[in-house]
Amino acid sequence: MFLDASIYPIDFFSDVVIHNVSANGFMGEADVELTVGESLHLTLDDKAYQAATVRWTEGQQFGASFESPLARTGAGDDLDFGTEDDHKPRQKRVNLRIPARLCLGRPPQPGSVRNLSQSGMLLETDPGLCKGQHILVKLGNRPPVAGRIQWHDQGRIGVESAEPIGILSLVYSSD
Repeated sequence: MFLDASIYPIDFFSDVVIHNVSANGFMGEADVELTVGESLHLTLDDKAYQAATVRWTEGQQFGASFESPLARTGAGDDLDFGTEDDHKPRQKRVNLRIPARLCLGRPPQPGSVRNLSQSGMLLETDPGLCKGQHILVKLGNRPPVAGRIQWHDQGRIGVESAEPIGILSLVYSSD
């Protein structure tokens, strides 16, 4: 097997409170300092991850845009035209106050899946990842697979997935 992958090393997790969400992004509050342009992954359940980029920060509050739009947010396709003269139309937001988790780390690095099972995978990649480290592995347009490195040896790592991997759907939907 040979599938190209992007490996997102997770250096740390941060709890966040989501204040509002639209199909294209969200506004949250975290105890960690974020920078504009920083990549992150958001999860509500430690199973599904949504990639996003920080667009603005103000103290502990920040706004981020999703890499790919959410399927349904409850806001529909309606636009919010606002009440201020300088307000630019944007998708309506759904107000929330729910806990979530941010996965933060270094930029992604390339890798190749050499074998795959429901419980994990063998990846070839550049050095710099270590045993016990949490990672997200993105294959094509599929949502990332969360896992933890179980071993590493000369540019190869063994990853145990956090959830069972749907092998057939993964292989047949890969680029």
